[in-house]
Amino acid sequence: MDTQLRSALAFTVTVLMATAFGAAHATAGALADLPLTLLGDRVAVVQADSGARHGLNFIVDTGASDEILDAALVKELGITVSEPKLVPQPGGAVPVGKTTGVDIMLGGVTLKSWPFISAPLRPLEPFLGIPFDGIFGQAFLDRFVVEFDYAHGRMRLYDPATYVYSGTGSVLALERPDGRFFIRARLEGTSRESAEGLLQLDTGSFEALGLDGKDVKAHGLVSRGAPRVPLFGLAIGGETSGYKTRLRGVVLGPIRIERPIAAVTTSSNAGDDPLAFGVVGGEILRRFKVIVLASRKQIILEPTTALRQPFAFDANGIILKSPRPFAHVLVHAVLENSPGARAGLREGDEIVALDGRAVGRNGLDAAWHALQAPDRRHQLKIRRGAGTLSLPLLTKPILQ
Repeated sequence: MDTQLRSALAFTVTVLMATAFGAAHATAGALADLPLTLLGDRVAVVQADSGARHGLNFIVDTGASDEILDAALVKELGITVSEPKLVPQPGGAVPVGKTTGVDIMLGGVTLKSWPFISAPLRPLEPFLGIPFDGIFGQAFLDRFVVEFDYAHGRMRLYDPATYVYSGTGSVLALERPDGRFFIRARLEGTSRESAEGLLQLDTGSFEALGLDGKDVKAHGLVSRGAPRVPLFGLAIGGETSGYKTRLRGVVLGPIRIERPIAAVTTSSNAGDDPLAFGVVGGEILRRFKVIVLASRKQIILEPTTALRQPFAFDANGIILKSPRPFAHVLVHAVLENSPGARAGLREGDEIVALDGRAVGRNGLDAAWHALQAPDRRHQLKIRRGAGTLSLPLLTKPILQ
């Protein structure tokens, strides 16, 4: 059993998207053409079935070494777990075990006796706002050619033996020193410094770049006077911390991406990857059609119009959550000196209404999107303890 479970969901601020899923349909040459929902507009989710359970939500995560099934779901399905152990993870150790005999249906594709690891995913659900049932990781990417069509909300699976690419994207080498997926990159720091090395390909990360604080410091990538804001990080093992800043650029093959925001993790429980500076995540990858050809050790990046979009940072400083059954939206934390802090929001507040509209069941996505745009005035109805109050919120960019 591969117990690395690396990068199984590392994300920073809250949120996220609960868009309805459509039906799968066939595209010429594809084994399956599946609806793709984007959590926070960045992280790819598909729905799958297992036995009598339908509409299970799986994140498709190129940064995960293992296929993961939520431990609570494993118990509900009566699946036997063997070889239980505690595995170190960013944020803290998690209990995992090996499952057998789990069949998964994805459109017209059946994954027989798929090699899932049982691990606790439900603690992450409040920050997603939807049930989180599993992760498709390295074995899934090795089985198919996987196309992430972010712009059109589709994920397509092809047979590696017969797949032929005919587009105009850039073909980059995938390096796999330990089985994971890495690409060569050049990081251009906040001032003059730059560094070249490996970044792990991580469709399960909400960040543009997620970097190891020790490597950033060793290469002087962030100058002492560069603007920084605190980072709230969450991984499968728990919360991590650090800061966010804006780099001059990152270069992937022939593609230069200007002024991305980097999440730099500095807490002692963040883990250490000796092979890479960190990850390139969904906030960059969503700007392309991404095709992963694991068996050929290639990735194709086909730019879309989203590549021209600037990398925007949070404009409210509020970290939201919505625990099961996703009926209420709560304030998990408020960044100091942020618009949320100036409005008087506190940890534990419930957002009852936003600009006169009720925020209720499955409301995390709508609340997050409404508060993202800068320089907007909002009126929040808050439940605090036994009382309610009205708070004005003026959103402002926190990181220029």
